[in-house]
Amino acid sequence: MAGRELSGRAQARRRAGSFQPGSMPLIGDLTRITQVLVFSSPADRVFASERLLQRATTLETSTGRVVSFADAASAFITGFEQALHLHLQPGELTESEQKRALELDSLKYSHTSWTNRV
Repeated sequence: MAGRELSGRAQARRRAGSFQPGSMPLIGDLTRITQVLVFSSPADRVFASERLLQRATTLETSTGRVVSFADAASAFITGFEQALHLHLQPGELTESEQKRALELDSLKYSHTSWTNRV
């Protein structure tokens, strides 16, 4: 939106901190994240906050109005359906999907070799 990212899609790791986007901030102060990350100095924290606001935005800031979660979710569904020429339906995971999720959790995502990798 106006050259700034609205939805993240990668992970950034810098020194002792990491940032995992993948969500769409509907409202709020994006710089809150800088209050819990480790920085060498207060000036570095301020610089990170300013840089973040230059590169990212919220849906409220971009549209000038508050967009509810339900409206955002509906827009995503409509967009995916139109772009991919399909019809999404609510449902539960199949038994094989549940089994695979448990396997991935126990074999990969629960291990420090995954969660602590750099």
